[in-house]
Amino acid sequence: MQRVQDRKHYVSDVVGSFFLSAFASEGVRAAANYSGNDDFYKRYFERKNVQVGILHYRSAIGPLVSFSY
Repeated sequence: MQRVQDRKHYVSDVVGSFFLSAFASEGVRAAANYSGNDDFYKRYFERKNVQVGILHYRSAIGPLVSFSY
């Protein structure tokens, strides 16, 4: 948030970089077949009913994370 307060970045830059790094780290984790994940991660992401994708709305593009229980 300091970068936003210093007017170096917008909030959307910070949120976007968070999602970009989360997707990249998930790709590396999946490619390496790493299974020693944290309990939070196992509870929410190691399920077959979690979908991650891209959302298109009008002229905007954003991340899509869908959980179904």
